[in-house]
Amino acid sequence: MRIVRYFTCLGFLRCNMKAESGPNKHCFSRNPAASVRRHRWLQIPMAWPQLLITVTARFVTATTRLTVGIQLNQLGAVINASAGSLARVESAARESLQAELCSVVRPEWVRWVSGADAEKEAKQLIEKGAQGLVVGGGDGTISAVAGVAAAAGVCLGVLPLGTRNHFARDLGVPADVGDAIRTLQDFRLRRIDLGEVNGTTFINNVSLGLYPKLVARREKFQRSRGWRKLTAHAAAAGYVLRRFPLSRVSVEVEGRLMMAKTPIVFVSNNVCRDGLLADARRPALDLGKLWVCVARTDSRLALMRMCRDFLLGRRDEIPGLDAEEVDAVTVTMRRRRMLVAVDGEVRHLASPLRLRSLPGALQVIAP
Repeated sequence: MRIVRYFTCLGFLRCNMKAESGPNKHCFSRNPAASVRRHRWLQIPMAWPQLLITVTARFVTATTRLTVGIQLNQLGAVINASAGSLARVESAARESLQAELCSVVRPEWVRWVSGADAEKEAKQLIEKGAQGLVVGGGDGTISAVAGVAAAAGVCLGVLPLGTRNHFARDLGVPADVGDAIRTLQDFRLRRIDLGEVNGTTFINNVSLGLYPKLVARREKFQRSRGWRKLTAHAAAAGYVLRRFPLSRVSVEVEGRLMMAKTPIVFVSNNVCRDGLLADARRPALDLGKLWVCVARTDSRLALMRMCRDFLLGRRDEIPGLDAEEVDAVTVTMRRRRMLVAVDGEVRHLASPLRLRSLPGALQVIAP
C-alpha cells in the first residue's frame, strides 16, 4: 500500500505540474481524487515494476536459503582417519572436528574410514540418499570420492587433511580446516573438469615412468622398514634415479603420432602454468583441456634440470620437454599392463592408455 500511495502522489504532482505549465490549465483538476481517477494509467506503469522487483527479490532470497538449508542437511562425509594431518592427532582434536563437521552434514552420515574404503563408503552414502559428499583426506582419497560424486551427479566438498593437498589448494579451499568448513557453510557451487584414463577419473594428473616406480618403492620402504613418508620418499628417489629406467612410448594426439624413449610422461587435468612451487599451480580447473608433457632425455642431470625448471614454473624455457594442451591423448607401450600413478596412487592399467578431459563433470562447493 505504501508503494501504491507513493506513486499515486507522484503521479498527481506530475499532473499538476503539467497542468500549470501547459496551455490548457483548466483540463486538469486540483482535486487529488479526481486526478487519480482520470489518470490511473500514469500510476500503474510506475508502481507495478517496483512492486514486481521487490516481490521477486524476496522470493529468490527465500528460495535460495531454503535450497541451501536442504542441501546442507543432506550432505554425507567420508573422512580418511589415516590422512597425513590426522595421523598423529589426539582423539580430542578428532572429536572437535566431528562437532564442527556436524554443522554441515548429517551426524549419522559421517564416516571415518581407511583410504582404501573411501570409495565404497561414499557409494553407500549415495544409496542412503545423500545429495552431496564432503571428503576429508589427501588427493588419493579425494580423487576416489570425486569419481563417485561425479557419477551420481551430486556436489562435492573438500577438507584438506592430506600432506600436500594439491587439489584443495588449486580449488581455492583454505588450508585451515575450520575455514574450510565455513566455506562449506557458504555453499557456493561451481563446476570443474575431471580427467579420465581407461574409465577411471582423476582430479590432478596421471604419470608414467619414473614417478609411479618411485611411489611404489616408497610404499615398499614404508611397509618393510617402518620409515616415515618423507624419509621413504628420499630413499626411493635415490633408488629409482640410480637405475633410471627409460620407457619406449607412442603418444597419439589428434591423429599425430609421436615416438619417444623417455623417463617420464605426465598428463595433467588442465594446465600447470605457475610451477609446482607456486601458490596457484593450476590457475583454472574448467578449461576443458589436458596438458601432456613428454621428457625427451636419457640423462639424469638433464632430467633433474627439467624438474627444477618445472617446479619453478619455467615450462616455456625447458629444452627437451614436449608439452601440449589437448582434449584427448592415447599413450601406448609394448607391455600389456603399465605401472601408472593416478593422483599419486599406483595402479596397473592395460595398454594403451586412453585419456580425455571431462569438462564440467564435477560440481564442487568452493570459493
